[in-house]
Amino acid sequence: MKKHVMKPIILIILISAMICTTININAQTGELSYNQLRKDFESPDFSYWEEVPLWWWDGDKMDKERITFQLEELSIKGIKAVCPIQRSPVRSYPESFSDEWWKTLSYVHEECERLGMRLWIYDQLG
Repeated sequence: MKKHVMKPIILIILISAMICTTININAQTGELSYNQLRKDFESPDFSYWEEVPLWWWDGDKMDKERITFQLEELSIKGIKAVCPIQRSPVRSYPESFSDEWWKTLSYVHEECERLGMRLWIYDQLG
């Protein structure tokens, strides 16, 4: 296909995906209306559509103070979603999927909710 034909097709696909996601999200709450659909289309929630930075957990211990500080700094800078990642799970604290890791992840979730951020989970190890 020629380049000038591909651009409209890609745009149509992206718009369709955004509308379908908006319908799905609002349909779950039973609050779908034309005005809400139009508002979501004109001002999409970028925590769904924006790039999500990987938040490296390798190295120093991830304690509550450090987590809160880092999330607040990211939020202040306009970051709307984060995705923690540990590329060396055994050499990280907390170690991936340990009891402490689940507690830490739960705390991160609470902090993200407090700051109006979304939490993505990276599940590929090795």
